[in-house]
Amino acid sequence: FGTMNGPDGKPFKTREGGVLKLHDLITMARDKARERLHEAGLGGELSPEELEATAHKVAVAALKFSDLQNFLHVGLPKLIFIAVGAWLLILAVNFITGRILHAAEHRKSSGIIRSGQVRTLASVMRATGIVIVVFLAVLQALENVLNFNLAPLLASAGVAGIALGLAAQTIVKDVLNGILVLV
Repeated sequence: FGTMNGPDGKPFKTREGGVLKLHDLITMARDKARERLHEAGLGGELSPEELEATAHKVAVAALKFSDLQNFLHVGLPKLIFIAVGAWLLILAVNFITGRILHAAEHRKSSGIIRSGQVRTLASVMRATGIVIVVFLAVLQALENVLNFNLAPLLASAGVAGIALGLAAQTIVKDVLNGILVLV
């Protein structure tokens, strides 16, 4: 069934030092739910099978609620912080490229051609900056909110990037030449 992870992302250990399995956690929660049902005087009219099914449903619901509560108190604030940070960085990229455009348009010595080149370069810089910020925000959300291990993903992306770079050499060369011509 897998293991339960603690707040640090490492497998949660039992008192004996072993790893707590999800199946064992559900069993413990079901036993506790059955005990609480008896303490509250509920389920006396149910057959033993129905009582066991009810205890199982209560245990799974309690585990789901606990996980959701952990997300609301830990994961959601992290996600909001990442989203606000990404939004602020995108605003900064838009502000910087807007200032570049404003400076180029109000410069008397530059001609129409140079102004068009600066506009093109600013739009490339804006799009590249936004893509980088969104990519980093998604990586942060995967790692910090969803506890996703990024090492295999980044290693695979590195290998795929090398293969794609070798396959698209002429396109990359043309884009770089275009940027150099604009500058």
